[in-house]
Amino acid sequence: MQATFRVLPWYILKKINRPLFYTGDMNTIRTELQNGADTEFPDSDILLIESTYFGRDHTPRKILEERFIASIRETIESGGRAIIPAFGIGRTQEIMLMLKKHGLYAYVDGMGVDVFNLIKRSPENVPDIKKLENAFVSTNIVKREDREAIINEPSIIVTSAGMLNGGPVLYYIDEIFDDPKSKIHLTGYQAEDTNGRRALESRYIENGKRTVRLNCKLELV
Repeated sequence: MQATFRVLPWYILKKINRPLFYTGDMNTIRTELQNGADTEFPDSDILLIESTYFGRDHTPRKILEERFIASIRETIESGGRAIIPAFGIGRTQEIMLMLKKHGLYAYVDGMGVDVFNLIKRSPENVPDIKKLENAFVSTNIVKREDREAIINEPSIIVTSAGMLNGGPVLYYIDEIFDDPKSKIHLTGYQAEDTNGRRALESRYIENGKRTVRLNCKLELV
């Protein structure tokens, strides 16, 4: 694998003598987990911003959420298993809140559970910690020994890793990849050279030393 790096000269930051505002990804729209970003920025002459989707128009969040929930319901009602790969930080918790809001019972497995436990130790970092706790209380946190039982029936499983490159999600995919009733509901950006990107482009993923053809349904929200 080849990588290209660009290094900004330090003097750009040292000698500009002008107000500079730097930020990473941000979202000004309220989500289930977080309030929208504060847009009362300080006066600046220069803005440095890093963003995956900067400058793109997006489908309104409400419409995406409705499509997502409808797709999950369709999967379950057809007798399939709905596998929802999710990033452990932020995305898993957001999805659990969303499913709770729509009355959908789910299992949750992987790193997102550990992150939830960390969030509980710093409740001031989320607007409504009780709401988040209720979302996890009303679900079933999966242990390794539980996986075989839950995957053998129609179920909703939120699990890591979000780009399919490791974690419990590979176990679940190995169980449903040849089932046309089941669906993988991708919920985030799939970077190049990840299983998630390969799945979208070719419907193949790497699982250990095997190359697996996905005959189940696949969808990117």
